Amino acid sequence: MKPMYGVLPLALLAMGCIFGSEPDDVQIGTAEGPEDPGRQALIPRNAPDDDGSDGVISSTDCPVDETPFACEVIELVNAERSSRGMAPYGYNAELALAAYLHAQDMSLQNYFSHTSLDGRRFDERIEQAGYDAFPRGENIAQGYTTPEDVMVGWMNSPGHRANILDGMATELGVGFYPSGNYWVQNFGTR
Repeated sequence: MKPMYGVLPLALLAMGCIFGSEPDDVQIGTAEGPEDPGRQALIPRNAPDDDGSDGVISSTDCPVDETPFACEVIELVNAERSSRGMAPYGYNAELALAAYLHAQDMSLQNYFSHTSLDGRRFDERIEQAGYDAFPRGENIAQGYTTPEDVMVGWMNSPGHRANILDGMATELGVGFYPSGNYWVQNFGTR
């Protein structure tokens, strides 16, 4: 049986943004996750195949049809994890779809938040994308022009770094939307 994410006290978590020494044209939001529902995400290019598969790719390799920026972020995340003796994340198409759609929505509707303008939280968006396991967290960022730069921003933020290095999460999907450079990472546990 799938764990109930709604049981967690999400409303008690801070939803502020971290600006620090970042340039004026970039933003790192708070991190959303079980311990800190203010974490952020990256965006994938297309929906999972309608072939009855669960969207999980057991290899950590990015699929051919994924965006290059999203794949590079996944490689950078897994390099961070590897440098600490942690297992790499597996790619998940549903997590990537939810990440991409949220990045696109933030860009097209001109906002920056873990909560969509229609009130949906990251775990609800992930489940609506067809993810049938446990949504773990989300990282978002805006304005960064390269995967390397957004990763530096996330790794310099304690909440975002915690999502990236979460020992309980096993899967990752990344979304990038180029208009405004919106990035989303979605994390899950199977």
